[in-house]
Amino acid sequence: MTWVAAHESSVGMARFQIHLILGTPRGDSPFFISKGAFISEPDSQYSEFLRQVAKALEAKHLKSRKSQNRRFDFVAAVLGQNLSRGPGADVIASAFASKPQGDWIATKVFVGDDEGEFFLNLNSKEGRGEIAIKDPEYGDAVMKELSRVF
Repeated sequence: MTWVAAHESSVGMARFQIHLILGTPRGDSPFFISKGAFISEPDSQYSEFLRQVAKALEAKHLKSRKSQNRRFDFVAAVLGQNLSRGPGADVIASAFASKPQGDWIATKVFVGDDEGEFFLNLNSKEGRGEIAIKDPEYGDAVMKELSRVF
């Protein structure tokens, strides 16, 4: 599946695509491993987007530099599909539950040879997505990898 993402700020618009292969879990587990990619769009302004992501991930260092790559491939664990935001018997990605059903997809993205992780949550119906903290110790490693494409 492909989502077209946009983040608007006072410095301009950051546009990019998110590709994620969705599938069906096997067996009793709702989880499965997948692949995805962030693809940057030319003429986008990523500085404020990266600053806000760094803040959300509690990164201590943000090395902003001109990106050389337009694509960043990643491995992700799809933690659940058709999720709702809020408490439930089975809290997923710190903020979602399978009952009642909803429109969210929750994933955990792995970057930098497993040096960093973050949650990527997407809702096609609402046209919303979010990058959320997995653990503060991963913030700098995640930002290092994201700055390669943004």
